[in-house]
Amino acid sequence: MSKTTKQSQIIETLSTKEGASIDEMMKLTGWQKHTVRGVLSRVIKKLEGFELSSEKQDADRRYYLKPTEKKETQA
Repeated sequence: MSKTTKQSQIIETLSTKEGASIDEMMKLTGWQKHTVRGVLSRVIKKLEGFELSSEKQDADRRYYLKPTEKKETQA
């Protein structure tokens, strides 16, 4: 049985077409705003193969996690 972590819940939510706002991620995890923002920073830096993007919709900013194409290295 795999353990669901709060970070994995955020990654799953950000991977959806709808993405998520900071407030939605706060409600999902019970974290404070600065903690959610810290995880978003860490996701960008530590999870290879993903790109975090955002767009402003009405009064909210929505965040999305998109897979990126890995560059192949030549030996």
